Amino acid sequence: MLPTTQLAERDIIEQKAFIIQAIQAHLSGAATIDALAGWALKAFHSLYSDDQDVIEQPEEADDDVDADEEADADETVIESVLDLLMFADTPEFALSPAQLTDAIVDLKR
Repeated sequence: MLPTTQLAERDIIEQKAFIIQAIQAHLSGAATIDALAGWALKAFHSLYSDDQDVIEQPEEADDDVDADEEADADETVIESVLDLLMFADTPEFALSPAQLTDAIVDLKR
């Protein structure tokens, strides 16, 4: 069974865990590649659906640049993996089990 697609209200650790759970559901045979691709599309869009009502505030000076860079890297990995998964149901973008396992490894970093 696939987890919820509502990732926006979750922290980075939960987002990664849900994506890993979705990939593992497919690898175990509990979800088809079509279901995984549809899930990834909804999950990707959920990350940005709440942004439309948010007014950007100027950023304050942040002394923790390393933490910001790490969060940005995590967001990039999440977006990249979801992007791969969204199109995995089409033959030209099909992913092998090894590629899906590599995506899990990337998310666990």
